[in-house]
Amino acid sequence: MSDEHDTGAVYETKQEATPNPEAFYKRWMLEIALAQKAEKEWRKDAEKAENLYRGRKEGSKQRFNIQFSNIETSVPALFNSSPTPDVRRRYGDVPTMQDDPQTAQRLAVSKTAAQVIERALSFTLDQYDFDETILDAIQDMETTGRGVVRVRYEPTVHEAQEGEPTVYQETCCEHVPWKQFIRGPGQRWEDVPWIAFEHHLTREQLIKLDKRIGSLVPLDESMCDDGDNASDVPETVWKRAKVYEIEDKQTRKRIFIAPSYKLGPIRVEDDDLKLPGFFTVPRPLYAARSGTTLEPIVPFKQIESLVDELEEITRRIQALVRIIRWRGVRDPSIPGFDMLEQAEDGELVPGTESLMHLVQNGGLERAIWLMPIKEAMEVAQALYMQREQIKQTIYEVSGMSDIMRGATDPDETLGAQELKASFGSMRTQRKQNRVQRFCRDILRIKADIIAQKFDRMNLEMMTGMPVPAEVEQLLKGGIQRMYRIDVETDSTVRGDLTKGQKSTGEFLQGTAAYMQAVAPMVQTSIMPMDVAVDLYVPFARSFRLGKQAEDALERLSQAAQQQQQQQGPSPEEQKAEMETKKLQMEIEGKQKLNEMEIQHKQASAEIDLGIKQTQAEADMALAERKLEHDAQAMDMKGQQQMQAAQLQQQVAAAKAQQQAYRNGGGM
Repeated sequence: MSDEHDTGAVYETKQEATPNPEAFYKRWMLEIALAQKAEKEWRKDAEKAENLYRGRKEGSKQRFNIQFSNIETSVPALFNSSPTPDVRRRYGDVPTMQDDPQTAQRLAVSKTAAQVIERALSFTLDQYDFDETILDAIQDMETTGRGVVRVRYEPTVHEAQEGEPTVYQETCCEHVPWKQFIRGPGQRWEDVPWIAFEHHLTREQLIKLDKRIGSLVPLDESMCDDGDNASDVPETVWKRAKVYEIEDKQTRKRIFIAPSYKLGPIRVEDDDLKLPGFFTVPRPLYAARSGTTLEPIVPFKQIESLVDELEEITRRIQALVRIIRWRGVRDPSIPGFDMLEQAEDGELVPGTESLMHLVQNGGLERAIWLMPIKEAMEVAQALYMQREQIKQTIYEVSGMSDIMRGATDPDETLGAQELKASFGSMRTQRKQNRVQRFCRDILRIKADIIAQKFDRMNLEMMTGMPVPAEVEQLLKGGIQRMYRIDVETDSTVRGDLTKGQKSTGEFLQGTAAYMQAVAPMVQTSIMPMDVAVDLYVPFARSFRLGKQAEDALERLSQAAQQQQQQQGPSPEEQKAEMETKKLQMEIEGKQKLNEMEIQHKQASAEIDLGIKQTQAEADMALAERKLEHDAQAMDMKGQQQMQAAQLQQQVAAAKAQQQAYRNGGGM
């Protein structure tokens, strides 16, 4: 089904719109307008939250800026330590004597490739202020609800004095202000079809994009706050052109479009980075997660009513403080007050006779009337208490405990303080995990760029180690590299020194106790060395001692396994193995006897069955023969009877002839 808008063009997809530059421009401008409209309310709330953070309250000056205080407290709690790349083989297999040469070579190549990427990442992180970039994104997240960082690939060609020119390759990341990031529709980050960055480019930057079109794009933006005076200065000083850089995942192209140039895009680039996720930004940092939409949630929106109430209470307190001053009215006929008003602190001035007379008779109070500040002070104290309660409510809603802010009650117990710190850090720990995931995703994008784009010469110079052809082939292997190499980071939040020392002490105490308990069993060969080490490694890893400790534990486990293989089985193990074999042989013998008995019974049954079948066949044959014999006997008897009858007939005939002859001779 085609999409038809008021742009005057009808087409199925963006690819079909490419041959028509004007329709292509209108389609993308409509996409951007719809995306901005979808987040219109969020952008409005984000603008208000940022103004409040900067102290730009609408209509008046912010008196109690708790928004600034909370953000300045939470940002260091989420990121206070630079991440260290941790690149290693995805599966920590170690070459052994049993492995074939091809497997051992493959493992060695994977290990070298992981070291190359790790060193290259460490080098690139040192070339710019990576921490400041992450802190800017976290501040955007805490202020507006979303933080974005973009990874860039920047090759620089240096003119060669001798031979071919050299290319310096660099990959860095930059913070994307929340106002300048636009995303396409989608309920999940994986479903977002495109993202866009808003730029304000000079004429030189436009010409760098495209020499022909760059000189024709109108400069429609002014970087000067005073718009009237900006028109009097040259365009090279304040004038800029708004340009949207679009990363379209569907076509895997980067498109540059300026709203002031309606004839088509300024530039369309093919995807040269070949990133797995295409986008040059990882999944943004979100202050709060929502499973149904990617529209951020402004944290300030949840405490806005409380902040307004806090501001109103503070305004009333300041008004009362201005009222609470020592002021009053006196009788003008009483002299001596001029000298008293000019007296210094602790100075005594001589009083007049009439003034002393009033003092002695107790009539001075009737001649002086003071402002009633006691009632104002009581109201101010009540307002101060109310403000503290509102602050505590804000801390509960925002998850900012007193311990995290550095405020504590000296009368509280250590358990109460630890409980408050634990309650306040529950949501903070989730955000810390998101920040660590964010840094890891950035390093993964940088690692993909380094592996795909950096040549061998640059890799060898920045890592200080040779890069064989097999390693370079693996780095350029794309999906094969992802199968064999994993990119991670260590923690981006470093705990306080006291907590780290306490954890280290507990680890050493636990290690000493474990060794003391296990050593006798290892010495007497009751427990093998590799089993003791395998039981110790999970205990040590629970303390999260860092990458070096993890590598040491891995080497310890490997050494224990190799030592166990070299030593062979202990006498106890040999005895147990022999007993196991003996028991196994007995079981196998019994099984064979049972099988033989079963086979004998089966054979006997088959023989009996054969005998019975043979007997039955013999009986049947005998019966058949008897029947045949009886039949033959009956046939023979019949024949004999017939022959006897014939013989009798012949005898009778002979007798008749003889009688007849006799009768004839006698005549």
